[in-house]
Amino acid sequence: MKVAAATVSFDGGLSTPVSPFSPMLYEPGWTGHGATSVPGEDADGWHRFTMRTANASGAPRIDGRSRFAETGDGAIRAEWTATPSADAILAELFVAGSVPFSRFGGGTALLDGRELEIPVQIGPKAHLFRGAVTNFALLDRDGAERLRVAFDAPTRILLQDGRHWDGTALSLRFFFAEGPVEGGRRYEVRSTVRTPADGPLVLSEGNPVTLEAGPDWIPLEGAVWIEPGSARDFSRVVPHHAPAGTFGRVGGHFEFEGLPGQPQRFYEDEWSLAPPPHLGVWSAQLMRSRHQLLFFRFTPSPAPCAAPASCS
Repeated sequence: MKVAAATVSFDGGLSTPVSPFSPMLYEPGWTGHGATSVPGEDADGWHRFTMRTANASGAPRIDGRSRFAETGDGAIRAEWTATPSADAILAELFVAGSVPFSRFGGGTALLDGRELEIPVQIGPKAHLFRGAVTNFALLDRDGAERLRVAFDAPTRILLQDGRHWDGTALSLRFFFAEGPVEGGRRYEVRSTVRTPADGPLVLSEGNPVTLEAGPDWIPLEGAVWIEPGSARDFSRVVPHHAPAGTFGRVGGHFEFEGLPGQPQRFYEDEWSLAPPPHLGVWSAQLMRSRHQLLFFRFTPSPAPCAAPASCS
C-alpha cells in the first residue's frame, strides 16, 4: 500500500506531501514573523515554539505548542496552541499552508460540502474565501482529493490567491485569532489531517544525515592564512567574544540579550564552492570598524561555458 510521510518541522509545523503547515503571524502593516523551535519535548508529546509579535525589544511574544500523532486510520492528529505573553496588537495569528496553482488551478475547494472553484487565471479577488468551516478539502485540477482537514470546532480559514503579490501558490491560513490578542489567553487550532489521493499518512521524525569525506573533497590546510597586523586581520577591530552565544540570542535592533541597548553590526560575504587558494581574497570592504560578526554564504561556481562566444 502506498503511504505518505508527514514530517515534524523545527518551527512547530507539520510537512505533508501536499502542503507544509507552520505557525505564523502578521503585525499591522503585514510584517510577518514565523515560529522558532524551543529545544526539548514535553512528556505528553508537545513540541514548544515561540514567535515574536514585533521587532521592538521587549515586545510581547507568543508561546506555542504543537503535537502530532497518527490516528491509526491513515490520518494525522495535528494540534497547535498559542498563548501571548501580554496583550498585543496583531493583524493575524494563524497556521500557514500553501499549494501550487500549477497543480490546483482549476481544482476545487470543499468548504463544509460547498464547492468553490480555484481559478486557473488570476482574478479580481485576492481572497477566494474567508470564513468559518468544520470540514475543508482540496481537489487538484484532475479531481483527486489531495487534502482533507477536519477541525474539532468551527475554525476561521482563509484561501488567498498569492499571484496578486507575484506569488505562485494558493495560501491557506487556519486562524488562531484575527486582530488584537489577549495576554495569557490560549488560542487553539485542533484538527485531523488526511491526504486521500497520496495515501495514508505516516508520521516521520526525519532521517539522520551523515556526511563523509570522499575523493572529490578538497583538503583544507589548518595553517593560519591571515598575517597578524595585515588588512585582513580583524582581531583588534572589536572585542572577541568566545564561545559563540556568550551574550545570548540576537533580538530586535540586532542587540544581544546579554548586551541590551548596544546594537551590533553584521556583515555577509559570498564565496564560491571552488575558491582560489586560501578560500579567496577577502574584500577590503570587510575592514569596516565595529562589525561584530561575519556571515559567509557559499554558492556553486558557474558551469564552464560550452560556447564562449555566446557567454557574457
